[in-house]
Amino acid sequence: MKKSFWRRILGGAGSVMNRTKIMGSEVKTSLWSQILDNIGSVMIRTKIMGIVTLGFVISILTVLAVTWHAYQDVTLILRDQLQQHGIAIGTTLATYAGNQTFSGNLSSLYRLIADICESDKDVAYVVILDADGVAAVQAFNENFKAEFLEKNPVLPGEPYHLQVFKIGHETINDVAVPILGDKIGIVRVGLTESSIMAT
Repeated sequence: MKKSFWRRILGGAGSVMNRTKIMGSEVKTSLWSQILDNIGSVMIRTKIMGIVTLGFVISILTVLAVTWHAYQDVTLILRDQLQQHGIAIGTTLATYAGNQTFSGNLSSLYRLIADICESDKDVAYVVILDADGVAAVQAFNENFKAEFLEKNPVLPGEPYHLQVFKIGHETINDVAVPILGDKIGIVRVGLTESSIMAT
């Protein structure tokens, strides 16, 4: 009877120890599973954040690319309009200058080109050259500092010649229009791109 009593006690102690070992391994197992779960959830969160960030960056880059292309397109359209404006001024002045040169009335011609330079912010200068290429009449916009004017020859048969160049920091669209087929001279109209750059 004593033996069976002690056996039961020792057997109970053994089962308690076995249970403790099992519980310890369960605790270890549950701890590892929690750690792995946490790592897994952190990795999933990191992946989601990475995908969201990548999507955001791609969206921003797409918007910037579209904006840049739109800006380039608008700039080209505005530059073309500016050049057409210069051609219209030059053609009108060439017709008027031919009549005034024949009549010898250069003072009215000067007043006209001075008014154009004063009233049109895009016009940097208007120069009317005689047949020898010497400036007969000229006017400059007060904001324009002309250090030099590059040559802009009109080839025979051309209704006008357009040349783009820089004077200081200014980009100039220079339109040269012959007066009476270049027999009397040439009208030069210079337009700045300041208004284009301001948009």
